[in-house]
Amino acid sequence: MKSLASLLLLALPLALPLVGKPLNVVFFLVDDLGYMDVSPNNPDTFYDTPNIQALADSGMRFTDAYAACPVCSPTRSSILDAAALPALPKQHKDGASFTSLLKDPTAELNATRALYWDYPHWGNQGSIPGAAIREGGWKLIAFDYKKGTELYNLAEDPGEKTNLAGKNADRVKAMRANLDEVRSSTGAFRTSRNPDFNPNDFRKW
Repeated sequence: MKSLASLLLLALPLALPLVGKPLNVVFFLVDDLGYMDVSPNNPDTFYDTPNIQALADSGMRFTDAYAACPVCSPTRSSILDAAALPALPKQHKDGASFTSLLKDPTAELNATRALYWDYPHWGNQGSIPGAAIREGGWKLIAFDYKKGTELYNLAEDPGEKTNLAGKNADRVKAMRANLDEVRSSTGAFRTSRNPDFNPNDFRKW
């Protein structure tokens, strides 16, 4: 019993948190890889990701989240900004940093500006080309294929279940004009029609 107690006392410091010493954090950014492309999220994926699977099996997975953009570029920009690296004018056309809020919750941020998203291509997760704008509590999505325009009142409908575009023609027109102007002024790539497109042969990934 005395030997067991000695072992427990020796092991105790290893189990206690290191007070005052910063933690070492290893951050993995898997670039240009869809949510369903890795085996922890999709056992039937085409890709073989044994190392990511091993990390998921031995660590903690965060699976309940909302992504405001279907591409990884905002993530990369956020990491560069948090690391205090300079912006690249040719790549960073627009944006407002909220890093100051992470350092000081009382800091001020211009929350009244409109937010824009642009996704001018097909995605292997089923995404349709298009763009979106959020002004205040309203969000407009302009799809470039079939689905047309959708408008949501996020204050009352955060799940975006009720499309109000048909009942708010003036708001749709104004928000669409704002979105188109920003896409044009920033030189955003625009979707163009394929003259050889055959809808009978079309299928998603």
